[in-house]
Amino acid sequence: MPSYSSKSLLQQLKTDVIDVLEAVQKNYAHLPENMLLMQPAAGKWSIAQALEHMNTYGRYYLLAIEKTIDKAALLNNKNTASFVPGWLGDYFTKMMLKPAKMKTPAKHIPPAKLNAKEVVEEFMEQQRYLLLLLSKAENIDLGKWRIAITLTKLIKLKLGDTFRFLIAHEQRHMIQIKNAAIALGENITYTIPAIHPAI
Repeated sequence: MPSYSSKSLLQQLKTDVIDVLEAVQKNYAHLPENMLLMQPAAGKWSIAQALEHMNTYGRYYLLAIEKTIDKAALLNNKNTASFVPGWLGDYFTKMMLKPAKMKTPAKHIPPAKLNAKEVVEEFMEQQRYLLLLLSKAENIDLGKWRIAITLTKLIKLKLGDTFRFLIAHEQRHMIQIKNAAIALGENITYTIPAIHPAI
């Protein structure tokens, strides 16, 4: 497994989150409720549904990350210069590169009826929170501390891999949202990278 500079990894992840946040602010935050809730085709998620799907992950992972960072800080656990991904965390992250459809766990399936504006606001607030956590993680060992995944507490990912997976998951769904918006006639021109090669 390759080793990455912890500082460079966190900086790249921050850049990726900023790209996601700006894309939502510029392209979707201003859209009317009916556009955000309109499904581009039968069985396809609306923009709001895709954002709410990501919100369900954020509600779990952001709190879990914060608790882990706070615990590590109390124990004065310092970050190391390099980070080596775990094999499972690396696998989950790279799964996000695959265009194939994945089965969504039941608790992460968004309802069709949503308060779209609240969904968008929560998503943007989660991205700001994520940026703060990435900054706080600069002083934490990304490889020592682990976080259980949403499906089972028996599987835990390294803190660095948790960040990587969560952000890659967002990038994947930002592509889905862009395609939905284009199908609805919106002129969307931004590019969200699938996953930065350095991570």
